[in-house]
Order: sequence, then C-alpha cells, then structure tokens
Amino acid sequence: MPRDHHFAFAKQVLPQEVFRNPDRVFAELRGPMREPFLFFLWQELGKTLPSPIPHCAPGVKAPGGMEELVTLDVVGADLRHGTEVVVVQMPPPEQPNEAWYLALLRNAQGVRIFSWERSAEGDAVLAEIRPDGRANFGFYPNWSLEGFMDALSELVGVSLHGLPKPTSTPMDAVRAGRPGASMGKIVSKLALARAGLAAFLWMAGFVVPGLFYELGYGFNQLLDLGIMLLSLAIGVTMLVWLYRVFTELKGRAHYSPGWAVGSWFIPIANFILPAFVLKDAWRTSRGNEQGSGLVYGFWVAWIAQTIWTMADQPGFDGELSPLMGAWMDFTVDIFPDPATAFTIFGFVSMAVTVTCYGLLHVVVRKISLEP
Repeated sequence: MPRDHHFAFAKQVLPQEVFRNPDRVFAELRGPMREPFLFFLWQELGKTLPSPIPHCAPGVKAPGGMEELVTLDVVGADLRHGTEVVVVQMPPPEQPNEAWYLALLRNAQGVRIFSWERSAEGDAVLAEIRPDGRANFGFYPNWSLEGFMDALSELVGVSLHGLPKPTSTPMDAVRAGRPGASMGKIVSKLALARAGLAAFLWMAGFVVPGLFYELGYGFNQLLDLGIMLLSLAIGVTMLVWLYRVFTELKGRAHYSPGWAVGSWFIPIANFILPAFVLKDAWRTSRGNEQGSGLVYGFWVAWIAQTIWTMADQPGFDGELSPLMGAWMDFTVDIFPDPATAFTIFGFVSMAVTVTCYGLLHVVVRKISLEP
C-alpha cells in the first residue's frame, strides 16, 4: 500500500492546486520560491495525517545508480513549442503507486498532469492525472528521469529532453527586491515612529504628573493635530504600499491590487477583509504562512486602537471623552485617587497603540523588507 502522505501529495494536493489556479502554481514552480512553495504544501498535508513523512530521503535516481539525498523539488522547467513544462521530483517512492516524478504541462488546450509511478514489480507506470480520474499508458523498465522524458515526449509529441533546472533561489528574490520594498520602508518607519511617540508621551506624563495640563490647551491641540497627521500619513502610505505589493505579486496572489485597497472601504466587510488581504500578501511574498499569525494579531490591535481612538474624543466643551467618563465611573470605587485611574487609563491606551503600530512595523517588514 502506498504511504498516505506521498500518495495524497502526488495524486491529490498538487494536482488540485494546479487545476484550481494554474497561473499561480506555474509561476511559483518556475520562480525562486519554488522549493518553499512545495515544502509548504507538503507540510500542510502532513499536519492532517497520522503518519507524515519527510520531504527528502536517501534514494537512487536511476537503476544501478548510487544512493544520494533525494528531495521534493523542481528538476526541470521550460517552454517547448508553445507548451510550458514543469517537472517535479518526489521523495523516493518505497511502495507501489508512489511517484518518482510529476510533469505539469500547459498550453492553449489546457493543463495536463502526468505521473511516473512505481509498479508492484519495481518498474515504472506512466499515468495521467485528470480532474475526473486517471489514465494509464503502460509499463516502462527504465524508471529514471530520462526514461520518464522519453515516454512522455513520445506520448505528447513534444521533446522534453534536456529541460533546464531553474537556477534562481530564494536569495535571488531577495536581491531582486521584495514586493513593495521602497514604500514598505516608509510605512514601517512611520509605524515605528507612531508607536514610539505613544510610549514617549505616556512616560513623560507618568514621570512628570500634570505635565500636559501645565503645557496648556493650545499645546495639547497642536500635539493632537500632529498625532492625527501622522496617523493619516500611515493610512495613506499603507494603502499605496499594498497597491504596489499586489501589483508586483499579480498572477500569484489571490487578490488584485484594486481589491487590496478597496477592501478597506467596504462597510462592515472592512472589519475583516483587510486581514485576509495582508495574510495573502504574507503568504505569497514569503512562500509560506509561517508566522502569519502576526497579521491577525496586528488586525485585532488595529480594530481595538481604532475603536479606542473614536471613543476617546473629548467634547467641545472640554468634558471627558465617553470612554474616559465610563472608565472613571467604573473605577470610582476601586481607586480612591482619580490620578491612579487616569494613569492606568493612559497606560492601556498607550499599550493598545504601541501594540498596533509595533505589529504593523513587523508585518510590513516581513512582507516587503526581510528575506
């Protein structure tokens, strides 16, 4: 019996991805992040299985060959006579019905997927994996990659010999520039400045009680205006950054540049959609979803900070904001000294703001600035 992990990846997971979104998959498998992309799919499948297996193992690549480390990877990709071809090497098969290689072909007629499988006798079976089933094309004694290319070339009528292996690596992508890198630098610095300003103002008020009262109403109005302009600059530059990110990831990301920006302006949906947009940018730019929980952490903090800011606006007559008033009423019996309640309120406000913009700084750097 074939191992579940090996069998399901070759016959179900990768083919389903190819048939569902061929543009994205062919772009990933011919790009510098091909190995992380395959590894991510392999690992995600393994999480659902009781006995996952490694994506690499010792094996031989041709009858009579020497043992070497064989890993899940793209071993050939090219455009041949109008047909785009990608050949994926699987971890060494150990059981019948496990594949040595998969070949993904795409042309004007559509997408076809072929597998080079181990038979019960140890030779190879050429099969086609289709959305509605499969077809077998016979047994072959030479189960090497060369044998696969011989059999498949004859079947499809296109020479597939000598396919070059992609040479670009993840570091090549870093050298070429991360998506939205130039605007990402601006957004990350502004976010860090906003977080730092919130922390500094709270510390100043804590160390020197009554400082902002003594500085006067005019100074505080000017300070509020500065904070508002800084927050507005972050919002505008973040939208420009997202548009550039998704423009550079077009064809690989789920969302278009227009949707990436427009999701922030759809009533009610803008409480949820931007988080998925950011996670899509993370997954597509980094080749996996590892660490993407930071996106949801940022989004929760962003919503909390937005609601907090709206509720903490004082009245025109200088009265306490609704949020501050509610807090003072709630804590009147807990903290006899109102100054203590004010200090705690200020700390929570600062913590929400620092968490929000601190996580935004990290998320932007992960998507656009870090390898």
